[in-house]
Amino acid sequence: MWKCVRCNKENQDSAEKCINCGHGKTMDYTGHRSVSRLRPEIINNWKKQKEKPMLMADWIAADDDVIVLGSKLSREKVHEIDFVKMNLASIPSGAWDVSEDQSGTIWAWVKETPEGYILYIGSEKGVYANKNCEDLFYYYLNVKKISFNNLFDTSRVTNMAGMFANCESLIELDLSNFNTKNVTSMEGMFSECKTLQVLDVSRFDTSSVEDMFGMFSGCKNLKSLDVSRFDTSSVEDMYSMFSECESLEELDVSGFDTRNVTNMGHMFGGCESLKELDVGKFKTDKVKNMSFMFFNCKNLKSLGVSRFNSANVEDAKWMFSGCEKLKIY
Repeated sequence: MWKCVRCNKENQDSAEKCINCGHGKTMDYTGHRSVSRLRPEIINNWKKQKEKPMLMADWIAADDDVIVLGSKLSREKVHEIDFVKMNLASIPSGAWDVSEDQSGTIWAWVKETPEGYILYIGSEKGVYANKNCEDLFYYYLNVKKISFNNLFDTSRVTNMAGMFANCESLIELDLSNFNTKNVTSMEGMFSECKTLQVLDVSRFDTSSVEDMFGMFSGCKNLKSLDVSRFDTSSVEDMYSMFSECESLEELDVSGFDTRNVTNMGHMFGGCESLKELDVGKFKTDKVKNMSFMFFNCKNLKSLGVSRFNSANVEDAKWMFSGCEKLKIY
């Protein structure tokens, strides 16, 4: 049985409208709890209130100034970035709205220190990273630390191209909570992070990624990198993926699925410290560019490339140039 909230008439469970006044079914008789059918717009607004807000995109066009999240502040003046929880009832002085829909749900502000500015990005319950995270932290040349504090949800991101590119002062980066299942581009994601020494990407879900062009290029101080569980079955471009990672001593790419890759140019070029590299299972049927692929791998002693299919290769110049100790089999 259910009880009509308009006229208190009791009705059979099978009845969708009150037999007395015609009002729609609105009560669960057990405890008389309201089960009113809410309008869709009310439900949607309620859901939005429960969800985290989305941070604005901040990609840099070729002729744009490299500024912070739509402000006039140069990225070069920032030395630390912190994601924090805040009370929206007391917005810090000088803060500006950095929410995607300009709803006043995410705010950014800075604190000046002798080293430079600390950039705070605050919200009540964390933020969704924008679907387009291209260049989001690009060219923060002097930033030494980025603290996400479990407040940066990347589950909706599809583009991470250049996301941390040219963060030349970063030494360590904790991305352990990054959800990358929907990301299709990681082009230049860590390019030119010259002082980066610790980077854990071992739990990245790369099953949707198509572009890894220059992903770790120029990470000169990175000594170890675990990419052994990368799913590269969708990747088409690996040009310069590890180029100039001159301190990298170990690299396990033996499980890479390269069936769709067309560009491997400069892929390992300048990896001076690598002594071993297993590329024996690489499928190269679609590859057109292998130029400089192992260029200047000075300490690489042996390399199994006998199964490489070079039928479609158009450019293989300087492929093994500078490999002084290398024996090819």
